[in-house]
Amino acid sequence: MLHIFIKLKVMNFRFMRVMLFFDLPTTSNKDVKAYQVFSREIKKNGYIMIQYSCYVKLVITPKMAALEENFIRKIIPHNGGNVQMLTITEMQYASIVYVMGENKSNIINTMEKIIWL
Repeated sequence: MLHIFIKLKVMNFRFMRVMLFFDLPTTSNKDVKAYQVFSREIKKNGYIMIQYSCYVKLVITPKMAALEENFIRKIIPHNGGNVQMLTITEMQYASIVYVMGENKSNIINTMEKIIWL
């Protein structure tokens, strides 16, 4: 396999992370079903869970971040609750400090990326 290391500064893209935070009701069976459908859809769209009800997705342009917002608005269950989105740069995301606990993910936050060909 060929490994290619790419620094983000070299590329013409501005990598960003779209962070999704939600608190949806689960008091009735209908609410639970809506929560499950929403959770399944965001995972199918490439969001990765970083904590319960906190998901993140990598995007390469601000326009893609806006498209993600439109996607989330289309699939939000309209039965109450709270859904928030925050877009930050890859550099900001890579500087996350773990105050308690540790990174238990196999995803490495770094400014260097590896493409496997």
